[in-house]
Order: sequence, then structure tokens, then C-alpha cells
Amino acid sequence: MNKVKKGITFLKNNFAQNFFSGFVVSLVALPLGLGLATASGLDPIAGVITAIIGGITVSIFGGSYLTITGPGNSLVPVVLAAIATLGAGNELLGKTLLFDAIILSGVLIFLFGVFRLGRLSSFFPTAAIQGLLAAIGIIILGKQLHVMLGNMEKIEGNTLEIIAQVPQSIMKIELGEASFYAMVIGCVSLLIMFFHGKIKNRYLHSIPAPMMVLVLAIMIGYFFKYSGIISPFENDSHYLIQVPNDVITEYKLPNLQATFKNPALFLSWDFVSVVLSLTLIASIESLLSISAVEKLDPMRRKSNVNRDLKALGGATALSGLVGGLNVVTVIARSSIAVQNGATTRLANFFHASILIVFLLFFTPQLNMVAMSSLAAILVYTGYKLALPNIFIEKLKSGLDQFVIFIITIMVTLTIGLIQGIVVGMITTILFHLFLSKNRYLMLHSLFNPNTLMYQEEDGKYYISVKGFSNFLNFYKLKNKLDLIPVDSHVILDFSLTNFVDLTVREQLNQYAEIFLRAGGNIEMIGLQGKSKNIQLFKEKELEEQKELSKKQLAIQDLAQKINYQFVPKVFQNFYGLYNFIFFYSKEIKLVKNIIREKEKGISCFETHYSEGELILKENSQVTFLTIDLEKEIPSFTLDKDLLFDRLHQFSGLYDIKVGNEIFNKNFLLKGKGRMRIIELFDNRLTEFLMKNSEYHLESNGKQLLVLKHERLLSPSQIEKMIVFAEELKSIISK
Repeated sequence: MNKVKKGITFLKNNFAQNFFSGFVVSLVALPLGLGLATASGLDPIAGVITAIIGGITVSIFGGSYLTITGPGNSLVPVVLAAIATLGAGNELLGKTLLFDAIILSGVLIFLFGVFRLGRLSSFFPTAAIQGLLAAIGIIILGKQLHVMLGNMEKIEGNTLEIIAQVPQSIMKIELGEASFYAMVIGCVSLLIMFFHGKIKNRYLHSIPAPMMVLVLAIMIGYFFKYSGIISPFENDSHYLIQVPNDVITEYKLPNLQATFKNPALFLSWDFVSVVLSLTLIASIESLLSISAVEKLDPMRRKSNVNRDLKALGGATALSGLVGGLNVVTVIARSSIAVQNGATTRLANFFHASILIVFLLFFTPQLNMVAMSSLAAILVYTGYKLALPNIFIEKLKSGLDQFVIFIITIMVTLTIGLIQGIVVGMITTILFHLFLSKNRYLMLHSLFNPNTLMYQEEDGKYYISVKGFSNFLNFYKLKNKLDLIPVDSHVILDFSLTNFVDLTVREQLNQYAEIFLRAGGNIEMIGLQGKSKNIQLFKEKELEEQKELSKKQLAIQDLAQKINYQFVPKVFQNFYGLYNFIFFYSKEIKLVKNIIREKEKGISCFETHYSEGELILKENSQVTFLTIDLEKEIPSFTLDKDLLFDRLHQFSGLYDIKVGNEIFNKNFLLKGKGRMRIIELFDNRLTEFLMKNSEYHLESNGKQLLVLKHERLLSPSQIEKMIVFAEELKSIISK
């Protein structure tokens, strides 16, 4: 009975925000599910079924808090190749054997969880993983470009050959062998995907780009239906999505009995390699996504990765039984859940439940959608996985990293995904052997303990690492870090190491950010000179520039005018910005161009940050101002156009009305400690704020965060903001 009461209370407390978050995620999951299944050579509905089974199963049995599950990008090339290989020309047999392979893959992933192999993701070097993901992006982009251009013919060849045939698809439009209308819809859809982030209208921007594409395609369908104009797809329905109008009666389950009668089919190397490929790629994508979502969790919760693997494995087996794909944890949809206020796994459950509603009541509308519009979403997905910037970053990080990255891509494109990651790992090990001065020490560190941890008298944790630290033995250090509360101070000492690879450094940077967000700190010492990458370029130090830009000179002039100090340095310690709820679901890249007055405790600066992941990732550059307070005040946010409102569900802040009714009508004030806030917001403060209503405020108790627009400000606007901040501080301090 107590459990039932607790369950009802839990649902009551978490329903609203998680239902809304799940709804928004479903708007992204629907077009992506349809598109990923189609790109994989399966019926479009298979992707939605995968998301439904994954969402319900993993939300009940999983071990993470904010993850969303469904079909993943990385499995598209595996599934496509599997159907062709297993069927040997018989597509129906290939699909049936694929579902068998998916079921067995689910069993293996479940066993990974049982045998606590959640640390698997630590065993893959960063450059090889990035190369694998970039190759997957190129494969998806290459295949879907033709569909986006209105060419529905099956293109034969490897990925590079398929990309080389794009001009032929364009020629087919001119010859009338491909649909011009499908191409136009596809290109417009691609433009929406690229420029959605530039939309300034708050309401339009709140519609996820993939759903905007889907709505556009449906609107075009309705236009032809009711305008009297004959649809260009009237006699060419293969240009449109094909979903059963009545899913319950018309959907056909895969006939698995036919293959079970012939066990010899399961013993072939082709079948075994497909099972292994599905298992490994799905596990890697899920583990990487779980780790990334942990970093976004405002409540700093740690996932039970092995429990999640068991849930994902079980969901995958169920999905295969009913004609779905592998269920994986997906980062883009998970980040959307976090941005829209998800607090528990209920968001995953609701997203799946809403997808059921779409399938039951909106299939006629889905059948109006052109395949080229879904292809455009996947072309953009492929582009984001293989961004040109990734190639440049790898080149800057070292010749060895770039070579590993490129070799992994080439092997993946020409031979296969498993071969690509294996060759990437071998290449990394060969570089480590070449760069290491003491090969015996390297091998000794791989197979023997090389970390020591203890807690010092002042409560700090001290971890010493010795010998050789790379992706193969990082799990030893990871196990130690996972035991430490994230709000602790940790000293990581690498003085006794001879080599620390880039994968370890990047993993440690992720841990450092998690600790920083939770109020902790990881201090790393002894790393200087331990990473022996082959550098082609000198790494840019975060020091003052020799020459200032025009903008910086203007800010410097302003600083001199108002007797402030100008610091043109680039910082990556973020000045405690993660203590503000505005940054809870954001990843801060850097802070620069600081103008400050230490005695007044006022700092104005430019911040570069991102929100969302993959196709939903948006980068921003915004001017903020912080005020150090002389006395502690209540935590609150003050808002006029709901900029902070969607963040309140995980902030613990509540609506508060003060004594000034005009102020209450024009501002949204939320906070902790109602009486203290009412006392703080007296007539003098409310009158002052009404005269300066363009500013958004947030208090974390010790500091105030001030924001005017979600963009960079001009020097004159910065000056006005500083004047506002000085007056505000003088009012609050009295």
C-alpha cells in the first residue's frame, strides 16, 4: 500500500513537466523514427515501433534518469548491409533474418548488463570513435542525398561510389526520370533544418526542426487534396511514406518461424557478424549517450549503466520480435527532454505513449509525407555527424589523432563498421608504442594496478596515477572517480606517469565538468608534457591576444572611460556560471572579453555556450553580467517574457506575488523563501525594475546574473547594463 501511495505522489509531483517534455520529444522522435527506418530499408513504421517499445520498457526497467530511447543513427548502415548480405538477393529473407539478429543482439546486450560490462565505452579511443561516427554520417548522407533529390532508384556500390553518382541523380531530374517536386520538397526541408536555429520568433522556434519539416510535408499534401490540383505523386505513391491506415489490423508481424525451422542459417559467419555488429554499435552509441546525458542532468544524478544495458537489451529483443530495430539511448532526443524540463524517466514513457496516439489517429496525415522530406532530415543528420570542423579539430589535436581518425573513416566506408573501429584501436595502440619511451612500462600498466586513492584529513580526495594511462586502462581510474561524491574536491596527480593519452584527457575533462556543475572540483597536476601527440600546429594558449580586434578596442575604451579593467583573455573555468539555473542544461565553451571592477564586484563578459545535441544543437554567443553580493539574498528569477520559465521545474522556484500589483502584472517572479523575497522586493526595488524592464535577473543567493538579449551587446549597451547593475546593487545592499 505504501508503494502505491508513493507511486501516486511521485506521478503527481512529476506529471506536468515530464508530460510536456515527452510531448516535445515525440515531435522529434516521430519524423526521425520514420526516417531512420526508411533509410535502413525497413517499413517507416518500424522506427516508431522501436521508439514506443524502447520508451515504455526502458522507462520502467532502466537505470538512467533523463535518457530517451529509440532507433539510432549509427545502426542505419549496419541494417542496410545486413538485409543485403543475409538475404543474398531475397529481401524478404534478409529482413526476417535481420529481425532474428536483432533479437539475439538484444540478448547479448542484456548479458552485457548482467556481467557489468557498462564500462565498455572506456575501451575505445576518442579519435577512432569520432572516425566511426563521421563515417556513419557520410554513409547516411551519401545514401539519402539521392532520395532527397527525388531519385527513388536503388543506388549500388560502396559509399564513395554512391556519393559519386549524385550528379546522375540531378541529371535524372532534367530527364524526367526523378521527381522535380520531390526534389523541391527535399531541398526546402533541408533549408529548414539548416536555418531553424536562426528563427527569432519564440513560438516558431519552439517547434523542433524535424517536426516543422513533417508539418510542411503534410500541409503540401493537404494543399493538393483540397485545391483541386492533381498531386504530382498521384500515380507515384512510392515517393510518399507508406504506413498502414489501421495499424492494429493491417500491420504484419515478421514471420520468424520460417527461419527458426532452418537453424543452419544462424550458424553462418554473415549472420554472426551482423549480430556482433548490431550489439557492439548499439552498445557504444547507448553508453556514449548515457554519459553525455549525465552531464546535462541538473540534479547531478549518476546512472546505473548496467541496469540500463539490461533494459535496452530486453527492449531490443521485444522490438525485433515485432519488426522493430535495436533500441538505443539517443543523445539528440535526450537533450531535447532535458531542455524542456524532464526530471525523471517519465518523459521517456510519455514520449512513447504519445507516439502510440500518432500511430492510432494520424496515419492518413503521415501518408501524405514525401520521402524526400524525411531524407532531408537524415542528410542533415549525416552532415552533423561528419562536420568539416571535426576534421579540422582532429588535425589540430595532432597528426597521430588525425591519422587514426582518417584511417577509421576509410576502413569503415570501404570494409565495415566493426573493422573500422578495430583498425582504429590497433592504429592507436601502434602510435602509443611508437610515442612511448618505455614500452615495457606501457604493457605493465595495462595489466597491473596503476592508481592509488585515499581521502585526506581535510576531506579532499587524492588519486595518484603512475606509469602509463590510456584508453585501455582508463577504467581503473574511472572506477575510482565513480566512487567519489560529485560535490567533492579531488586532486588527480599524474606526476608519476610517463604518458597520458588524449582519450584519458577528454574523459577527465568531462568528469571535471560534472564535478564543477555539482559544486565540486577536480584539480589535475603533473600533466604537463605527458601527452606526446605529434603536433602539426602549436596549440593556442589561452593568453592575452597581441592585437585586439575593433570590438575589443571599443570595449577597452569603455573600460577606461568608466574606470573598469578590461581582460581580453579566454577563460574556461566559467566563473561558477553553472550555479545559475539558466546554464543547467547548457554546455559552456568559454568566457572572454571581460570588463570588471573587483571592488564593486561587477563583471560583464562574453559567453559562448551550446544547448542540445547533434541535429538539435544550437550554439550561442551572449553578453552576461554578474554581481557579487555583499549579503546573501533569496534565490529567484525575474522575467518578463518567460525566458527562464521552462527552467523552473528543476530549480525548485515557485510563483511569488509582491506588494506592487502593477509589477505583478508585468513580471514573472519565482523564487525560494516567499516572505524574504517579498521583503526584498519593496517599492523602491520594484519601481527601479519597472523602469528597466528589458533586463532578466537571476539570483543564486550569492550572485546576480543579468541578461538583456540572447546575443552579444554593443559597447553602448554594455555601458547601460553596467550602470543598471551598479544602481541595482546599491538598492539591494541597503
